Amino acid sequence: MAAFGLGTLPNLLAAGLAAEKIRSWTRRPRWRLAAGLAVVVIGVAGLARIPGLVEHLTSGHGSH
Repeated sequence: MAAFGLGTLPNLLAAGLAAEKIRSWTRRPRWRLAAGLAVVVIGVAGLARIPGLVEHLTSGHGSH
């Protein structure tokens, strides 16, 4: 268990430092806007794929 703890300690510390840096970024309005726009773009891209998905499923390719 001690070896496991020592082996994971550097990664946990790095994750904590990265989380702290990300938290400082998320307090800035531009980063919040960029994150919101990214969510919208991903959502629109998902919606744009729906017609192709429906066609794929109704053509019989979706079933095994």
